Amino acid sequence: MPYYTFSIGWPHKDLSPNGRPGNRFAKARHVKAMLTEAFYEAKAHGVEQTDAAHIHFTFHPKAKGPPPDSDNALASVKAAVDGIAKALGLDDRYIGLSHHVSAERRGCVVVNVSTGEAAKIPLKGAVS
Repeated sequence: MPYYTFSIGWPHKDLSPNGRPGNRFAKARHVKAMLTEAFYEAKAHGVEQTDAAHIHFTFHPKAKGPPPDSDNALASVKAAVDGIAKALGLDDRYIGLSHHVSAERRGCVVVNVSTGEAAKIPLKGAVS
């Protein structure tokens, strides 16, 4: 079971669903920067193409300010998910996601990617 760990920078405030970017071009620059950073970090750590993957994000907030809302934190790294999916050769709809916000303040996001059989989670039961 291949397992990769690397870190990416803290998402820019414009990437938060609650963010108010000055204009759409500013947000687009930040999206592209995060996608590119995640893609190259994944490639630098040996991520290979696969048919299944699971990504776990650990958010380490910046030293100052309130900790992020858990849902907004995950939404703010959507571009990173796209970059990692590109490195894996997968459509991001086939990637499982999980996350948590750490109490440790380092101003980064630690990314754990598991691929192969360990990432395939069987679906059981039904939701009604």
